[in-house]
Amino acid sequence: MPRATYIVIAVLSRYMYNLSADRILHRRLSKVHTRHGSPHRASIVAIVLVVVGLVPFVLIDSDPHQVYTVLVGVYAYTFVALLYIMCIAVPVYLHKHREAGVTLWKRLIAPALALIGLGVALLLSTQNFGLLIGGSQTMANAMFALVYGLFVVGADRGGGVTEHFGDHLHRDPGTQRLAEVCRW
Repeated sequence: MPRATYIVIAVLSRYMYNLSADRILHRRLSKVHTRHGSPHRASIVAIVLVVVGLVPFVLIDSDPHQVYTVLVGVYAYTFVALLYIMCIAVPVYLHKHREAGVTLWKRLIAPALALIGLGVALLLSTQNFGLLIGGSQTMANAMFALVYGLFVVGADRGGGVTEHFGDHLHRDPGTQRLAEVCRW
C-alpha cells in the first residue's frame, strides 16, 4: 500500500502541474524547482491531498486492502470513462482540423470501434460498480457521486479554456523546464 501511495502522489503532482501550466489550476502549481526542475509545489499539494484523503480511513481503522480496492476500482472506472470521452473528442477534433496524412481509419473508424468497446466496458462497469469497488451499494452511490461530481466540476472549470486561449493552450515558457528535463 505505501508504494501505491507514492505512485499516486507522483502521478497526481504531474497532473496538477500540467493543469496549472494550462491555467486550469492555480498558476503557482506550475512553478518548477530552480535546481531540480521538479514540480515541487504541485508535489507538496498532492501530498497534502493524499494525507487528508487517507486520514479518515486511518482514524476509523479501515482495512488498508479494502481502501486500496475502492480506490483502484474508482480509478479503473474513471479511466475507462475518460477513454470513452476521448473516443468522442478525437474524431471531433480531427474533423475540425483536417490534417494531411490522417487516414479515415485514424480519423473515424478506429475511434468508433474503440468507442463501442469502451462503451460496453463502461456499461458493464456501471452495472457492476459495487462489485468493482468491493463495497456496498451505499458506497457505490457515494463513489458515483464523487466521480461524476468531479467530471462536472472539471467540465465547468476547463470549459472556458479553449475560448480563452483558442484551440492551442498557452503555456508560460518558464513552466516548460519540467517537460524538457523529463523529455516529455
